[in-house]
Amino acid sequence: MATNPLLLTVMALVHTYYGRLPDDRADLYGQCVDLLLWRWEDRKAGRAAKEIEPGLLERLGEPRVRRQDVEAAMNELAYRAHAAGGQGQGPADIPRSMLVEVLEPVVGLKRLEVFEQYARERSGLLLERGEAHGKPVYAFPHRTFQEYLAAGHLAAASEVGERACELAAQGDHWREVIRLATERLARQGERERPLSMAQALCLAQTAAGTPNWGAAILAGEVLLALGEATAVRTAGGRQVWRSSQERLVALVEGGHLSVRERARAGNVLGALSDIRDLDALVEVPAGEFWLGEGREAHKLALPAFRIGKYPVTNAQFARFLDADGYETRRYWTEDGWAWRQGTYDSQAGDWLKDWLANRPAERRDRPFYWDDGELSTPSRPVVGVSWFEAVAYGRWLTEVWRAEGRLGASEEFRLPTEAEWEKAARGGLEILDAATGKPIPNPEPQREYPWSSKWDEDLCNTTEGGIGTTTPVGIYSGGASPYGCLDMAGNVWEWTASLYGKYPYPLDSSREAPNAPGSRVLRGGSWSSFQRLARCASRRSAPPAHFNDNNGFRVVLGPSLSQSS
Repeated sequence: MATNPLLLTVMALVHTYYGRLPDDRADLYGQCVDLLLWRWEDRKAGRAAKEIEPGLLERLGEPRVRRQDVEAAMNELAYRAHAAGGQGQGPADIPRSMLVEVLEPVVGLKRLEVFEQYARERSGLLLERGEAHGKPVYAFPHRTFQEYLAAGHLAAASEVGERACELAAQGDHWREVIRLATERLARQGERERPLSMAQALCLAQTAAGTPNWGAAILAGEVLLALGEATAVRTAGGRQVWRSSQERLVALVEGGHLSVRERARAGNVLGALSDIRDLDALVEVPAGEFWLGEGREAHKLALPAFRIGKYPVTNAQFARFLDADGYETRRYWTEDGWAWRQGTYDSQAGDWLKDWLANRPAERRDRPFYWDDGELSTPSRPVVGVSWFEAVAYGRWLTEVWRAEGRLGASEEFRLPTEAEWEKAARGGLEILDAATGKPIPNPEPQREYPWSSKWDEDLCNTTEGGIGTTTPVGIYSGGASPYGCLDMAGNVWEWTASLYGKYPYPLDSSREAPNAPGSRVLRGGSWSSFQRLARCASRRSAPPAHFNDNNGFRVVLGPSLSQSS
């Protein structure tokens, strides 16, 4: 918000006047407007009480002009200006004719010039931009003030839910106004009116009778602005919350809207609490498949296993943290525990020592980017995890499921071998028919990408798509592998259990020894990788202590590896 000198000054004065800046942005904007419109003269120059100049009401000199009426008129003025400004990025032009139409009934025509002069020259709440037809044209000093005041007008509407739907259908420029209206109502102790907005937006239809998916995202944002504790206090509120989650799941995994809008929806869904089964596993049948490409390509046969439909998300990894996984020795390999304690670093090479210096032992009690506001969004894949942390998570999850009676004696959660990972991404020589569930020949057993050999930047999160960060899991439904795995191309590089080595790949599990020295294989490419690294056969390696903002993992549920410890 504070991008110009006036705003910096106003925020500083808000802090001086009220003693602190409020945490709630609606409160902050409200106090800024209050200071500009009503308290500016007694604060902007630090005058003593006897030097304070008359305020707006005193200047108008009309007892019948009430503060609440002036505020309501300013709200309406901002609303009309916002509507007229359309999709513009800055504050909209306010012709004097609009000012007269809105303010004259409140302050009177004779006193309108007094109001104009005060708002323009004293408070700074209106700035003169120029002229049109010989009359001044005004604007609010910042779009934020325009949106905040317009939100006040929306919040006062009798059918606020219906009005919010109408505005949402007009374009995304009403998004902040609707969210701020919710925050203003919540600040006033209102619950039912914001819930009516959320419900109406969640169920909104387009003119063609199809779901208004953009409004569905906004419905979730309205609920977040209201707050879960307030929203779910009643059965009706809980139903609206659940309906919003369900609509967002349908949006995210149905391939609706643009990738960026689906990513926004996924972020909102995560904040509402993602109701998808993020622990879902897909079955990969036993049989042969092609590993590698070009001259290195060769066939391998693997036993059946199940693999995570999604990479492990921040929401899932949070359970490991809550279970004190970082403090429980039995979940860690020998070297992993040494890394956790900070004694591993002495055996690392010089470049790795320098890298690990960014993450001393006291910062190894959670993923490196755990406190990053964007990367730690619940529905996004966890990043900033070393191979050691990924292994520990699998051992913890094995213990949890075994205690719940959900695992066989020989099964365990672990990282996939790189062979398992590639088969899950590419499919075997046979795959299951989606309609019948019966085996059929794989039409592209050596496909380059999980969906086919034809590249499509809209089917995965790589550099070509221009997103520039991780995305919520599952938003690229069209990029699913033959078995239904999602996000196997792009988003995050995924750790595997395997040491990096030359092909042909051995099936004796020698490359999966948990305490063997050497770099481990990562697969799939990431949001910061180019197309060529998102191929099913693409592989890179990194030391097990390595971590980055594009490294994550998914788990396999399968037979215990013969050399696991």
